[in-house]
Amino acid sequence: MTAGDMIEPVPAAETGTGSRRPIIVTGCPRSGTTFVGKVIGGSPEVFYIYEPFNDEAPHHLSLPERFIALDSENGAAHRPAIDELMALGRPVTRWGKALRGAVECRAGEPDLAGRLAARALAYRRESFGKAKRVCIKDPLAFFAAEWLADTYDSQVVVMLRHPGGVISSYLALDWPSEMRAIAGCDIPIADRELAREVADFRPDDHSALDGLLLQWRLFTRATLELKQRRPDWIFLVHDRLCLEPERYMRDVFARLDLSFSDEIAGRLRRDTTASAPAAGEHVQHRHSRDSRALVEEWRERLDPAVADRIMRETGELWEEALAAL
Repeated sequence: MTAGDMIEPVPAAETGTGSRRPIIVTGCPRSGTTFVGKVIGGSPEVFYIYEPFNDEAPHHLSLPERFIALDSENGAAHRPAIDELMALGRPVTRWGKALRGAVECRAGEPDLAGRLAARALAYRRESFGKAKRVCIKDPLAFFAAEWLADTYDSQVVVMLRHPGGVISSYLALDWPSEMRAIAGCDIPIADRELAREVADFRPDDHSALDGLLLQWRLFTRATLELKQRRPDWIFLVHDRLCLEPERYMRDVFARLDLSFSDEIAGRLRRDTTASAPAAGEHVQHRHSRDSRALVEEWRERLDPAVADRIMRETGELWEEALAAL
């Protein structure tokens, strides 16, 4: 099966049904979470929160680990701060937090929810009063997603992308893999052989490509395990989404009980049919481009020997993932 073998989506409703459940968008870094989060966050029904688990983001939670695996034992310590983020889906709470955040910004650092609410009031004033639910977009919340779903009755969208696309994006941005952070975290891994590889991995003894290959395999295997445990979650393959973005996003909006308006559809069409970037250009959060061309772009960016190695070591797992999702 290839990315072009499409799975028929559920017919999409044009109007939402009033759900107030939080939405979590996560997946392996560089798998399209920002694009999907941006489209969902463009709905006036949604209060969008960008990467609160990411210690490199402008506004983030105070967490002891970069890829923390929250559960019933360690989650309680972080609930107060996360509770406040989830409460931003309520207009009354949001207004109160925004006003308090604006005042505290002048005197010192306000709490995270206050900063986010005040910023949204300043930059998204038209939709500020309409939002009725929170959408948290964060690949670093991947290993906390089940706890977030159980604790807050969240709906979860999980992204997966071809290994060549993920790895070529990391290499183009000159980013190291996340294995240094992941190896130091207490992350549950059901696959024993993979768990041993992660435990034994020493970034300083391996190349950047070694780390990226292991990272992709880890996230993909974990995604397949989530698919088994959480069949009600929404699993999106980035490569399929790029081929038919409106079709798939209509389905996502329907399953999330969100209205897919003409305005959202028009914006999505513009953003996914834009001209390709200049040769050699690779921007972290560029989302206005020819999405169909993006599917195979990694083949042009990667050295053939690197591309061959990626497919040798991940091809079988990629085909398994396409068949399962």
